[in-house]
Amino acid sequence: MAEISIQKRASFLLAGIKASRRRRAQPHKVRHPFRDGPRRGIWADLDAIMPLLKDMPVRVGARRFLLSEKVTPGSKAAQLVGELKHIGVETWSPCGIQADVIWGIRRMRLGFRALCLLVSLRSRGRKLDQRDWAFVIASLVAKWGLRSGPDTMVVILADMSPRRIAMATGASLAGNQLMLYQYDNNLQAPPALGWTHAALRSEAGLSAVKDHQLILGRLLTCPPRAIDLSRDGGVWGMAVNAIPEPDLLGRVETLREYLSIDRIRFRLHPRRATIDGDPSQYPWLDIAPPGETLEDFCDSCDLVVCGNSAVQLKVLLTGTPVIHVGALDTPTYDNYGFVDQGVVYGSPTPDGVSLDAMKAHYRRPSVMEAMQRNTSIPDSAGIPDLETVLG
Repeated sequence: MAEISIQKRASFLLAGIKASRRRRAQPHKVRHPFRDGPRRGIWADLDAIMPLLKDMPVRVGARRFLLSEKVTPGSKAAQLVGELKHIGVETWSPCGIQADVIWGIRRMRLGFRALCLLVSLRSRGRKLDQRDWAFVIASLVAKWGLRSGPDTMVVILADMSPRRIAMATGASLAGNQLMLYQYDNNLQAPPALGWTHAALRSEAGLSAVKDHQLILGRLLTCPPRAIDLSRDGGVWGMAVNAIPEPDLLGRVETLREYLSIDRIRFRLHPRRATIDGDPSQYPWLDIAPPGETLEDFCDSCDLVVCGNSAVQLKVLLTGTPVIHVGALDTPTYDNYGFVDQGVVYGSPTPDGVSLDAMKAHYRRPSVMEAMQRNTSIPDSAGIPDLETVLG
């Protein structure tokens, strides 16, 4: 493995810091069973670091493909694993065994490594804020965890959080091959973290990586179905991302009353086990079971209201109409740009939703054309299939 220059390492870290700042959500709150008040000093710094280490490996070994994600039914990681398995590629995740004792041991080793780095770096002064330092140390811990797998290709979902950005940065610092894997969202230009490969599924994704010298592979997807507007609208579905607004159920009730909805089926994000509040207070609300596939969920709904989630496009691909409504979860309205591109019908507020306008939108031929651009790469682009690239 070729030695990486100090200048190159610094450029990876700087690009990662800038990218993580743009993707920050609310500060992670850590609960301490034996402490009422917040922790201070180096322990507060460690609390900022630990959420970024959640899915990182301690040792990789001879594994060829690493996905540092918890794979749950219906999640983006589950789709990635399924697609790669379909072309004969087996991925390994350090989160494959979810037993508490196994995770506890791995957490202790990662935390101890982070603490050693934190003690070493704190003495050199601070020119970065606490969360910047947390990102740098998480990246260095990821580099340490990948030290035993120089031939491993690390696969990173393109819908990047600070945790995924830290993992990608650590992989580049360790000299690993690094693959950017596009999910069903409109891929933006990735930060310069040392990517070597990209698995793409849309023309937008192809445009996003045009300035990077990467080995490209095309993901093959099923063509979108025609949008079914014949349903009576008696059952509405709802899906939001992993960071819903605290008063989400109250906002859903406002939406239901404004649009005179009889029944709402709510699909939890795959990374969430519960919804804030008491669903039993809302007799019109039905929580979909965790194991239900997205296809079954869509089949049970006449249309689906979505927050700022990439699931908007996946729902549309099943032929189910989508209404994107703002203020249901943390990011800003139309964070993925589907409304702006003319793919999805949406409104920043519930009182701007019109069923007639929604139906008129999905009757336009331009909608199917926009969906094609977001879900496929034409043969004329000359991009080989991912199976050929990794074969």
